[in-house]
Amino acid sequence: MVNTGTDPIPLGQSPVSLALSTDGRTLYVTGVPSTVSVIDTADDRLLGTFNGAPGDIVVHPDGKRLYIADAAAGVIEVAVATQTVSRTIDVGGRAGSLAITPDGRRIYATVDSLRAVAVVDTGLGKKIRQIGVGPEPSRVAVSPDGLRAYVCDVEAGSVTVIDTGTDTVVDSPVPVGKFPLAVAVSPDNRRVFAASLLDNKVSVIDAATLGVVGTVPVAGFPQDLRLSPDGRRLYVCPSDIDGITVVDTASLKVLRTVPIGGAPFRIVLTADGRRGYATDHEARTVVPFLASSVPVPAGTRPEAVAALGGGRVYVTASGDDSVSAVTAADTRIPCRGEPNAVVVAPDGSRAYVGNRTAKTVSVVDLETNTVVEEVSLSRQISGMSMTPDGELLCAAGDDGFSVLGLGPQVSEFLSAGGVVDGAQDVAVAPDGRHIFIAQAGTANVAVFDLAAFTDSLPPIPVGVDAEALALTPGGHLYVANLESASVTVIDAGSRTVLGTIAVAKFPWGVAASPDGQRVYVSHRDSGTVTVIDTATRKVIGQPIRVGRKPKGMAVSEDGRRLYVAASVSGLLVTVDTQTRAVIGRTAVGFRPVDVALTPDGRSACVAASGSDELCVVGLGPARIRVGERPVGLVAGNGLVYVADSGSGTVSVIDTRTNSLAGTPIPVGGQPHALALGPGGSRLYVTDSGSGQVSIVDTATRAVVGTPVPVGSAPLGAAVSPDGKRLYVAASDAATVTVVNTDSGTVVGTPATVGVAPAAVAVSADGARLFVADAGKEQLLVADAATLAVTATVTLPGPPHGLALSSDGKRLLVTVPAEKCLVLVDTATLAPSEPPIPVGSSPHGVALDPDGRRAYVANAASDTVSVVDC
Repeated sequence: MVNTGTDPIPLGQSPVSLALSTDGRTLYVTGVPSTVSVIDTADDRLLGTFNGAPGDIVVHPDGKRLYIADAAAGVIEVAVATQTVSRTIDVGGRAGSLAITPDGRRIYATVDSLRAVAVVDTGLGKKIRQIGVGPEPSRVAVSPDGLRAYVCDVEAGSVTVIDTGTDTVVDSPVPVGKFPLAVAVSPDNRRVFAASLLDNKVSVIDAATLGVVGTVPVAGFPQDLRLSPDGRRLYVCPSDIDGITVVDTASLKVLRTVPIGGAPFRIVLTADGRRGYATDHEARTVVPFLASSVPVPAGTRPEAVAALGGGRVYVTASGDDSVSAVTAADTRIPCRGEPNAVVVAPDGSRAYVGNRTAKTVSVVDLETNTVVEEVSLSRQISGMSMTPDGELLCAAGDDGFSVLGLGPQVSEFLSAGGVVDGAQDVAVAPDGRHIFIAQAGTANVAVFDLAAFTDSLPPIPVGVDAEALALTPGGHLYVANLESASVTVIDAGSRTVLGTIAVAKFPWGVAASPDGQRVYVSHRDSGTVTVIDTATRKVIGQPIRVGRKPKGMAVSEDGRRLYVAASVSGLLVTVDTQTRAVIGRTAVGFRPVDVALTPDGRSACVAASGSDELCVVGLGPARIRVGERPVGLVAGNGLVYVADSGSGTVSVIDTRTNSLAGTPIPVGGQPHALALGPGGSRLYVTDSGSGQVSIVDTATRAVVGTPVPVGSAPLGAAVSPDGKRLYVAASDAATVTVVNTDSGTVVGTPATVGVAPAAVAVSADGARLFVADAGKEQLLVADAATLAVTATVTLPGPPHGLALSSDGKRLLVTVPAEKCLVLVDTATLAPSEPPIPVGSSPHGVALDPDGRRAYVANAASDTVSVVDC
């Protein structure tokens, strides 16, 4: 059984550090008070505890000894067999972090009181040397080749490098940022990663030159690091996010956040890199997590999945008669020059990003997630607002504002300078005629008439340092006054002040609910959001704590969700507005300051000023109603075809609008599996009830000819690369049938293949078939011409779904009973070991066109697992 447990393991103590045994079967967790918890990783069961110390822990390569940092005694050695302290090693002070050499002969222990690293000979059981390093050394790591040790100097903001052959410092310390707390070395020894807590970043050091060659902005104050065994992924443990941030070490881009559900403090990965464990100090638990996959909600009983690329996935949900359109990966789009404002077009096709220091507006196509145009302005940008018709964009900053026309070509046709004093934000009135600009330099809001292009309208007095604006649908303007700790309410039509509401200190951002009943105010220094009832103009309830220095906010169309950009935390925080509880935190780059939602509510566009990017975050699947009991689906030419097994139809979805394209195609019976021919002109539909295949002309959406008999319960179908053959796996008949796609007739005699063939895939060269035998723990390989079985691949359990990579080199196989995904090398037919754990009862599987990610529909978990391949 593949262990997919992710439930927290209660310890009864606050965990401090953790380490895996050399065989990976046991997890040791130190905690407060001085105890060590022992966990069986086969079933994540707590076996017991023994007396130890509440410090860092390492395991000797022989697996027989543990070494634990003890604040009182130095370093203690524990015999694994007896779980007793075998000796105590004095290191001259309080031991902090420990690192053991690959041969197990030495331990490097930081001693902050000495500003040094103590070198311990594990054979002699004593300190043999002391190496001076920077002030307040925290973490230490030894390179995989054992030739160097790297030490984080917290106070100096640097990493000291030690030659372990001579135990001397190499060159000068490497500056990496404020408060470096963790360090990790790549498997090839070429790169070193150092996490700076207060800078919210990971620095990348070239081990040869000892120069910083890159940085990765991360969120939530990183305090621990782990590299995957192959070095492709870096796992960053933050203190302010309930998840683990995953970084691609090649591109140095954040890929995603693995949810943990608590406050992770330390992490460790299994030797295969499939699973990990995180300590939750506050909850007194250890949380197992799937390092190689992450679940995404996808409707009730997801069956089949199709991947369009870029994280766009479509999943049939047979339990609620729908298809879920899922954005399974967050997208980060480079925008040069401190992006600090973002608005989305009314039709959701484009996002406009104001880049403050670059004095530009980036035009982002949200279909392709690319910058399609860059418009230069006359001033820096502090805030932006769009007219209700989406035809004009107003950008304010410095001493004036610009107006851009949003036609096919975006251009600045009005630039007004010297008309305001320190523009901070701008709002367009509901009539689309007047604009309001918050000024930091004066205690008023400037008003301009867009129709007359004049600044002759009198300013409106407000509080000191007007910072942010929000308009309700009823035309009331709310102004956050940073220095006055107040919110001014203005009637936008008459341009008169209606009242002033006292709020907590430093109101920095403001947003109104779509129904106008609530206004939300973010507070810079307290990390909270205040809620105002617009009917009474009073603050209701206690402030909601969301994260450090929250600024921009957006409210969902139904008003049930508030999204807050917590700038210093680097998070997009999701608040349930009914319960006022924080229900989600997503890493969105460095210093996110503004957020806008797409009209369909599926995505949030977040301007991250510190990392110069627009982060497009999926907020949840769009549900598209189709026929009854949808099971199979296939995508092509901008359309998704869905087999409605309970309706006898095929529904067609337009992927541009995520809506049904015309009426469903009647095919009769119980349509199950779908396959598209090359070019997408022909759609093949199996009928699991009648044992036939129908051929549909996708241009006319009509069935061509008569159905072709292919055997009882045809559950799988695949077309040859040249489009001339259709292969159908009939489960009850235990056969594979070949259909000539030109004539629509059966070729030869169906061949018996396995016990219950449920899925079929054709090799890239068309010479072989891969057949999932759901009646036995096997994958069968057959000759595509003769249908003779030529090889058998043993699997952990009976398979269900298949997906072949675009290059034909890898075959992905789901195994429902074992809750896992198996990758098979199509050249050697060797399955991956161990299998990749996913959700419960995995059925369908699909690969992104680039082959980097797989998506698995977990029928019993109501999720899709996103798997790094």
